[in-house]
Amino acid sequence: LQVAWTFSTGVLRGHEGGPLIIGNMMYVHTPFPNIVYALDLNQDGRIIWKYEPKQDPNVIPVMCCDTVKRGVAYGDGKIFLHQADTTLVALDAKTGKRIWTPNVGAPVVNAPVANGGRVFVSSVDNHFHAFAASDGHDLWDQQGISESASILESTSAAVAGEYVIVPYTSGELYAIRVTNGLVAWSDTLTRSGGVTALSELDD
Repeated sequence: LQVAWTFSTGVLRGHEGGPLIIGNMMYVHTPFPNIVYALDLNQDGRIIWKYEPKQDPNVIPVMCCDTVKRGVAYGDGKIFLHQADTTLVALDAKTGKRIWTPNVGAPVVNAPVANGGRVFVSSVDNHFHAFAASDGHDLWDQQGISESASILESTSAAVAGEYVIVPYTSGELYAIRVTNGLVAWSDTLTRSGGVTALSELDD
């Protein structure tokens, strides 16, 4: 094995989200200022487009977990990015043009999840949102317990059939119906101030 080509984003901070590959395109994002690059893998990583949002650097002190982001998502021909300024952005996957951008209201560290015409994001205050991938309107939201047990802090949600499984920083897991936001079941791994996650499992 040998290196075929390399690419630098120009941002010298932690890059904790992996690249996203759709067909011959690779989408790479950076920590603050949350630049997104679309690279053509058939042309040695040639930049097809670049999205660089203009954000107030004063948002950095209130961000969770340094300035990192943990990925972008793809669905319905769009790339979904959550910016440091708490806005969720939909970009045209072919051109990088911004299509819509609602405000989540709180920082998001984990990657968005796109599935079935919906985009799911979970903020650091344990507020889970479902947006329409078509135009970004808020479909429903669900509020978890605001406490943190530091056990599921950066985990993205997962869609399984008609449910989305939501991990909260409180150690809770919720199975929520994707169509209406109603809770099907929930479980608790641990609670802040109680037993630790390991002791809970050992019991």
